[in-house]
Amino acid sequence: MNSNQNPCCGQMEESVSVLKVALYHPDHNCGIFQGIPDQIKCTMDNLYIGRGPQCNVTLKHQQVSRCHLQLEPYMRKQVPYLQFSLKNLSNKHSVTVNGLQLQYLQQITLTSSNRIIFCGIQMVIELDFGMSTANFLCCFTFSESPLIQNYKPEESDEHETIAVHQQLTKNQIANTF
Repeated sequence: MNSNQNPCCGQMEESVSVLKVALYHPDHNCGIFQGIPDQIKCTMDNLYIGRGPQCNVTLKHQQVSRCHLQLEPYMRKQVPYLQFSLKNLSNKHSVTVNGLQLQYLQQITLTSSNRIIFCGIQMVIELDFGMSTANFLCCFTFSESPLIQNYKPEESDEHETIAVHQQLTKNQIANTF
């Protein structure tokens, strides 16, 4: 693929960072992901995920907080592309990122491949770094089968650590896009 080609829609544009976000929930047929667009072009503003109408990505699920997650783009010295951190904004529910539990207001820097679990929702974020420091693109896909193989819903009570032992391979992620 040409480095200037947008992997979501195949259009040519400047080289932007792309966050490929795959989402799964056991009740995905109940409209939980209804209204989420295929892609969102973002500037350096934070991207908010939650139940509230003020969020960039709205999830229709009662356990999800009005503003549950914050995805923050930032620049780091001597790194030519955007970095991203994920912050838990829910004071009722923890968020697990790559096997690490985040409590209220804790955040973590995202890697090139991230497994995120909150309120029974499984989210896999794959980062393709681009050279633009002014904007990035989020592309969404929705899975009918679990994305994280060792996830057990009965272990997802709030403030309980969920151990995720099996890493997704690039092929498993590629099959969802």
